[in-house]
This record gives sequence, C-alpha cells and structure tokens, in this order.
Amino acid sequence: MCNVDPEGELPVNFIKCAYYSKKIGKYSKMCDDELAQLHKKYSDCPGQADFEFMDKYESGFLPFALMRCAGVKCPDKKLYENWMKACVGAGVDAIFPPKPM
Repeated sequence: MCNVDPEGELPVNFIKCAYYSKKIGKYSKMCDDELAQLHKKYSDCPGQADFEFMDKYESGFLPFALMRCAGVKCPDKKLYENWMKACVGAGVDAIFPPKPM
C-alpha cells in the first residue's frame, strides 16, 4: 500500500495553507481586480483577457497565473514562499483561493 503522507504533515500543511491564504488575500484581490480590468478591456473577446494575464505572469493556467500575480504584488516574499510551500504540501496549491483579510 502507498503511504501518501508518511510524516503526517498533510493536516498541518492544510491549516498553514489556510492561514497564509488569508494573509496573502489582499494581494490576490489586487490580481482579481487586474484581471477584471482586462476583461473590461476585452469585453468582446473575454478569452483574450485570460491569455494576456497568463502571458504577463508566465503561466499556462489561469489559477497559477493568479498565484504568481499574488507573489509579485506581495512585498513580503517570505509570506508568499510560506504560502506556496504550505499549500503545495497540503496538495491544494491553486485550488485553495486566497481571501482578503
């Protein structure tokens, strides 16, 4: 049988991910706003807004581009690093949306 979490870190990482997601949420909100502005700019072609946003943040998937954007906007790089480490360690990375504080 495969041991998915041999050190038992999954629950701890999930809690840390939720904690850091809340702390980084205001930067994520800035990214949501930036993407919304692009959608307004390209209202006749909404897919173009997503492609431009993904290109700017060098990601092939919108959820990952949003995460990278939050990292760019967050002045505390250690906070961003801890957020990424905890969420990836919990196996929730891009699907755990940050919320503003």
